[in-house]
Amino acid sequence: SIAFWQLMLAMGLTGIAMGTVTVFAIPALESYGLSTTTAGFAVFLLTLVSLSGRWGLGFLGDVGEKRYVLALSFLLIALGTLAFALIGTVWHLALFLLLNSPGHGGAIPVRFALMGDYFGRKSYGTILGVTMTIGTIFGVAGPVFVGWMFDQTGSYRLAFIVIAILGLLAVPIAAIAKKPENPTIT
Repeated sequence: SIAFWQLMLAMGLTGIAMGTVTVFAIPALESYGLSTTTAGFAVFLLTLVSLSGRWGLGFLGDVGEKRYVLALSFLLIALGTLAFALIGTVWHLALFLLLNSPGHGGAIPVRFALMGDYFGRKSYGTILGVTMTIGTIFGVAGPVFVGWMFDQTGSYRLAFIVIAILGLLAVPIAAIAKKPENPTIT
């Protein structure tokens, strides 16, 4: 269905940011002038603060329209990625963590719940297998792109701005993905 492919595209575009920020967090933060210790602590906080999104946005997905909650998660990730690209001080790091972490955490349970709501349980394993495979392809492309951009420019900033823009494209795509009447993935 069209909804399946809309969701795959939106999840893939956002997955680029989710994976790439994680892979390049420490070297990028060091290149922005933060210490290795601060960068390492930021990765710890990224994981810890993501719990708020898993709980809070997960709850919102149970009581509200999951596609809108997923779009909100994607918006937080995109804005957090943009904030990541623009970090200049430790205080900027806080803005990144307050945006990106809850979005990252919330996107995980909400996307799986949405897939179950839209496509049922009969083929849930297959659907998640396809979803995870497509997500992995996007997730691998992101770090390769960022590494290439760093080699070309000597900076991570432009690469993360591009990734944030791609993430912003995922927001309306997720928001318009309506539950199919005949839930198939083709």
